[in-house]
Amino acid sequence: FPVTIGQKVNVPESLQGFAICKPEYLKDDQRKWFFGYDGGRTYDFSAWVGISEPDENGIHDVLPFYWIPDETLEQREKEDRTTYRDWRAKNYLFTTPGNAIEKEYIKEHIIRVHNNLDIVLTHYDPALFAGEMMTSLTDTLGSDKFIPYSQAIWTRDGKGMSPPTKQLEGMILAHRLRHGGHPVLRWNIRNSVIKIDPNENIKIVKDNPKQRVDGAVALVMAVAALDEYQKNPPSDWGITTIKL
Repeated sequence: FPVTIGQKVNVPESLQGFAICKPEYLKDDQRKWFFGYDGGRTYDFSAWVGISEPDENGIHDVLPFYWIPDETLEQREKEDRTTYRDWRAKNYLFTTPGNAIEKEYIKEHIIRVHNNLDIVLTHYDPALFAGEMMTSLTDTLGSDKFIPYSQAIWTRDGKGMSPPTKQLEGMILAHRLRHGGHPVLRWNIRNSVIKIDPNENIKIVKDNPKQRVDGAVALVMAVAALDEYQKNPPSDWGITTIKL
C-alpha cells in the first residue's frame, strides 16, 4: 500500500554528479549483474538498465539499453527536442519495426545479453505491459531471472522505490558509478524530478510528459535487485528452472 506522495522538488545537486562518472569498456566481465526494466505503453520508450557488482575498487558499472518504435522516431525527436536519430546511429538507442514497441525484438536482445553476462535477475513493474514479456522470457532463461517489483514510493514490506533511490544517490555521491557517458541515460537523469512524501520517502518521476525518465527508473529497480542479493544472497540463486 503506497504512501501518499506530497512534496515535489528538483533532483538534488548530488545526482548531477552522475555526469562525471568515468567510462570503461566492458570486456570479459565476470561479475554478477542486476537489471531493471521500465517499459511504458506500446508506443513509448522501453529501458533495460543493468548495474554490476563492484569491482576491486568498489566501482559499479552501468549498462543501459533503450528501444523506441521506428515509425515514431522522427516525430518523437521533434516533440521531445532531442537527438534520437543520432543516438540510434551510435547504438545508444535501438528501434523496433512499426509504430509500437515490438516485444520480440527486445526479448531477443535480452537473451543475447544473458548469454554474455552473468545476470542474476531483472526487476520489472508487473503493472505495466512488461509483465507479459518478462513472464514469457522465463520459458527461455528461467523462472528465477525475472522478478516483479513495485514502483510505489514505499510498500509495507519496506521496499518500493524509495530505498533504492536513496542508495543510488549514495553511489553517485561516492563516485562509485561508471556508465561510459551514455547520453540517453544522462538525459533521463537530467529530466528526473524527485517526489518526497511526508515520511521523506522519495521517488524519481517526470514533471513533463515529454521528459523521459525510463532509464533512471530502470536503474533504481536494478539497484534494488543488487541490494537484495547483497543483503541475502539465496543459496539457490543462479540455479535456473527451465520450463519444458
